[in-house]
Amino acid sequence: MSFDTFILALGCLALGFVIGRKVGSSGNKQFSRIEAESPRPVRSQITTGAAAQIAAALPAQELDEITMLIRRGRLLEAIKHYRSVTGQGLKESKDAIDLLKKEVM
Repeated sequence: MSFDTFILALGCLALGFVIGRKVGSSGNKQFSRIEAESPRPVRSQITTGAAAQIAAALPAQELDEITMLIRRGRLLEAIKHYRSVTGQGLKESKDAIDLLKKEVM
């Protein structure tokens, strides 16, 4: 094997390692772990009347999931999740998520 081929193979190996680290990183898992370790319960953060009523109607685990999606900017997924939990329509769900977004962001 020539020196040029060796350098090319080494470069490809290094590039593959870097790409693998970027693609395989657990950034979202670390983010959710940090949120899960947060000492502040989500319900205590929500103080506005309408948003507090929405939060009170949701089970704690579902509220945590929805607020996590909102904080990550994944509003469509938050709306879908809210709809699946409550059975409400699209407009009602969007309005509820918008109210919760104002409180948790």
